[in-house]
Amino acid sequence: MKTAVICFMAFIGSCVGQMALAQDRSIREFDVSQLEQFGRQLFKQDKEAANATDLLLAQSLDLSKEQILGWIVQPLALGDRVRFVRQNGASIEAAYDITFGDQGIPALSIPKDRALSQEDLAQFAARSLALQSITDTCSENYNIVALRDLDNSGWLVWALAAATKPKLMVVGGHYRFSISADGKTLLRSDALSRGCLEIPIKDDAQALVVTHLVSATPVEIHVWLSILHRIPLVVGVAGKNFWRVEKGTIKKLENSPPTESR
Repeated sequence: MKTAVICFMAFIGSCVGQMALAQDRSIREFDVSQLEQFGRQLFKQDKEAANATDLLLAQSLDLSKEQILGWIVQPLALGDRVRFVRQNGASIEAAYDITFGDQGIPALSIPKDRALSQEDLAQFAARSLALQSITDTCSENYNIVALRDLDNSGWLVWALAAATKPKLMVVGGHYRFSISADGKTLLRSDALSRGCLEIPIKDDAQALVVTHLVSATPVEIHVWLSILHRIPLVVGVAGKNFWRVEKGTIKKLENSPPTESR
């Protein structure tokens, strides 16, 4: 009987040959609990931005005519606010707000005060810098998520390669950038994979098996993808450590996962 776990990239064989590459762990590393939190935050903010964009487009607004440049996300007491910003002469200003209450239902409003705070301007600059700093693209579209850095006053900004087809998981091509507090200086660029990788999700799949070569544990991208596609990931690191990523958590496995069989 066919197992529902799917093995990609000739997983077991290829990992052995790539162990030397895995020793070059050049990305900034965080502990597992923080990676879990990052992954959950990526999913939440990315989903809110998508819902906010859909709501704004439903108003039949001409975003190009209004010179909408993008958005920033502002944490509030009961939920986040996605603030769309636009060009106004030589400066930028707030155009529309989409606020998510404690039930997660978006509400559209027009800000009474269109002036952006220094925090807003810094976040928008950091998001723009991240988008410009992608070196090797793995998708036609990238979504940007920005959070305050844990270790300093700067920003952590993710560029997430978006899937262009349904039932397709984009595993490779995502970036994490460390950016200065004012949003204008790129301090570090971390490619969270060795290259591009897309995996079709079969209807009977109960989990997907992927390799990971750039850090000692799975990263926040695996958490985000698992939540996004509602499927567990079994992540093999350097051909010897295996982790299960599911429902926002990362757990180390004692035994190797099965490969595809019939």
